Amino acid sequence: MVTLLCQVMRLRKLRIIFRNIVMILCLLIITGCQQLNIEKGAGQPESASTASFADGITDEPRWWKASFQMQWNKETSPKWYYGPLIAEQVILPVLEVYGGTIQLWRFHRRAGLDTTGHRFSFFYYTDKNNAENIAVLIRKNNTIAELSAEGAISSVDIEPYGAEEGIKISATSDANWTPIMKETWPYFLMGVSRMWLEQVIHFSEKVRLETTLDNGEDGWVENHASSAHYIKVQSELSHLWQQEGLHAYFHHLNAAYAYQPLLQRY
Repeated sequence: MVTLLCQVMRLRKLRIIFRNIVMILCLLIITGCQQLNIEKGAGQPESASTASFADGITDEPRWWKASFQMQWNKETSPKWYYGPLIAEQVILPVLEVYGGTIQLWRFHRRAGLDTTGHRFSFFYYTDKNNAENIAVLIRKNNTIAELSAEGAISSVDIEPYGAEEGIKISATSDANWTPIMKETWPYFLMGVSRMWLEQVIHFSEKVRLETTLDNGEDGWVENHASSAHYIKVQSELSHLWQQEGLHAYFHHLNAAYAYQPLLQRY
């Protein structure tokens, strides 16, 4: 009886080890083939036949903003997991098609006890024609329709940013900053946003694979644009930030500026 029990326990351990090896190998493959490839997004799809949402705006490149307003009971915690959901399911397809035509882009996430509330935003610097096509692509996205039907998103607003000032690279920067900071900061945030999106893609595939293995399914879990999926993705992102953010981000940014004293204020 004891010998049989030991054999069963060994088999279970071997099964766990085998499963972990498979998961690691699959994640290595995923990491190599699922990363965001903006360089392939230089092509120009056929222009959408739709009325312009930016009448009166010149054709020169400028900032645009797509805002996704979340339904949020302010007595509860913000639903941060909708950020990676929208980033991967809605904005990633935009970057895959139009990334080569967007000079600058970044994400912004916020949840405040004010009239703006809980919102995920995508800022992008491009010309009017591309902006109109991007707007159509976003509005036709099935995930947006599903989230709206579920009451998760109350509105999607896509519009030129900053009126006449929107043509300036510095338009989305803090007005209180010095000119050099306002002009260069958008490049920093684009790098941060791309890094964060790459992490979203990686963790989303990791969660997807783990769910597949846990459920004992033979194939991939194809429909993973769900709240439950992205709650796990957000948890992975939070853990990464908490465990590695201080050294990976703050330390190396500090090193870039020669470890000089820093005034800390928000």
